[in-house]
Amino acid sequence: MRNDLLALFHRFLEFQSFRNNYFGDVLKDHPFTIESSRIAELSSRRDYGLGVLVPHPEPFILPATFHGRPLTFPVDPAFTGESANIQLSSPMVLPGLTGSPLEPDYFDDAAQDTRRPAPQYINARHAVENGRVVNLNDSPDMMKILARCDFDALHYVDTSGDGWVIAECPQLLQAGLTSIAAFCMVGLPDFLPNVTQRDLMLWWRRDVPEPLRAALWAIPPYALSQTCIAADVELPVGFTIDDDTVTAIVSQPEAPGAPGQSVNGRYQLQKVGLPDGSTGVFDPGWDTNLGTQYDGPTHTLKRYLAAHGLGSPFVEDAKLCAALGSYWPAAAPDATREYEPNKPLSGILYPWPSIVPMTDTEIGMVPAADGTFMSWDGVPGPQRRQIGDHIVVAYRNILYVDYIDMPGTMTAALTARIDAAEYKARILALAAVYWSLGIRPRRGKTVNDLLRDKSAWAVLSFRHVAPEDAAFQAAAAAVHGSLNAPRRYAVDIYRWGTQAPDPADFKIILVEVLEEVHAFTDGRVVILNRRGTWHLDDSIPT
Repeated sequence: MRNDLLALFHRFLEFQSFRNNYFGDVLKDHPFTIESSRIAELSSRRDYGLGVLVPHPEPFILPATFHGRPLTFPVDPAFTGESANIQLSSPMVLPGLTGSPLEPDYFDDAAQDTRRPAPQYINARHAVENGRVVNLNDSPDMMKILARCDFDALHYVDTSGDGWVIAECPQLLQAGLTSIAAFCMVGLPDFLPNVTQRDLMLWWRRDVPEPLRAALWAIPPYALSQTCIAADVELPVGFTIDDDTVTAIVSQPEAPGAPGQSVNGRYQLQKVGLPDGSTGVFDPGWDTNLGTQYDGPTHTLKRYLAAHGLGSPFVEDAKLCAALGSYWPAAAPDATREYEPNKPLSGILYPWPSIVPMTDTEIGMVPAADGTFMSWDGVPGPQRRQIGDHIVVAYRNILYVDYIDMPGTMTAALTARIDAAEYKARILALAAVYWSLGIRPRRGKTVNDLLRDKSAWAVLSFRHVAPEDAAFQAAAAAVHGSLNAPRRYAVDIYRWGTQAPDPADFKIILVEVLEEVHAFTDGRVVILNRRGTWHLDDSIPT
């Protein structure tokens, strides 16, 4: 196993001629390079089964130290002063960036040909001054400090990584045969263990009504098994760029006589990892990332899996991917609505629509059944406020949300209850509401146009509704109709206007409400209240 994120980051600084403080062979040392049993090792526990690769138990994030002192890197304003290099409040490590984009484009990185030579995002919000850590998240001038000041930022480490497992069989060696290594990864926690990428992909292809399909995501939700990418050729085990897939270790069926795997058919395991359980689209990734290589005289672009393109530490990547869930077609949390609708990326404000909404309980807006607030990532959801005659929505300012400052707040206690049927039902429920708002495919409308139209609306509340719910019964009675599918949802969604920091708290963003709509839906029918009157819309494609 290997994690060389910090080593590659310092090599990036050196290659790009930015300020750097570590060079050469020292980058082979821990924690610049983390190896083997510090990441994972083969278990000898019989209750796991012999030979199971088990991650080494560690906290999500640890402050990096080297020779007993905080390990830092210089923040060079020549790099962070360029707005194109900042995603939210994280420096974005990509070579050759020139200028900010002119307008949002939901097809950014759709070509999947961007090589990430180092962790794409790195946390730089904890300065070290005279051995003391200063948290820049506590300063309203944090973005100015990132852009203009030379300072040393504290490195953080995690124990993610990729590597290989290989079996040694003397009998095969005697017969002149050799074993081929299998690629393995230790990555982000799985907050949706009952949803697989392969199942999501097949459902999107086969069952989603065509008028809704194109604009669910900007990029198709392919599984890794569909994209067929070589293993990490940078690992010293002989993986080759010419591979169009990677070796996988597949378990036996759960019970004797159970049907085996068929091509794109059913599988027996409740949850799988590589290759069916992981995404095959990367920006930069959730489990792993892409490396690229131009091969041969024709300069054919070939791709390989490389964990070092993820964020450092990996929760930096998790925050961004979840907050931009509408773009990210992975079976991962869509936390888009936890934050202000217009998000600062690469020098522009970028609106993102919700696609797979999390419930009010899952993002800590309301308590769970036991009375506790259990936001999956510790970030409380939006709250309605009355200011004079105006309604605004208050959000945690995404620039100042730093998972490093929130240890122990992440939990899969609620998200782990989401199964595939629930995940798909949520997607169709919100797609139906967008449809009823008039956001539909039309001649001349591109997917980009539809996603922009969706992003003009922000989901304020999303929750399950029981048939006996009084508000639901009143709405159904008003339209002389009902919802007959087994899963029903209440959706409060609003068209947003200006947004600005709360004068009393720069870590809160206040967003103007221009128009609010209330809806009940089962994904097939929508009962919608727009401008004070309930209407039934049964035109949803099914």
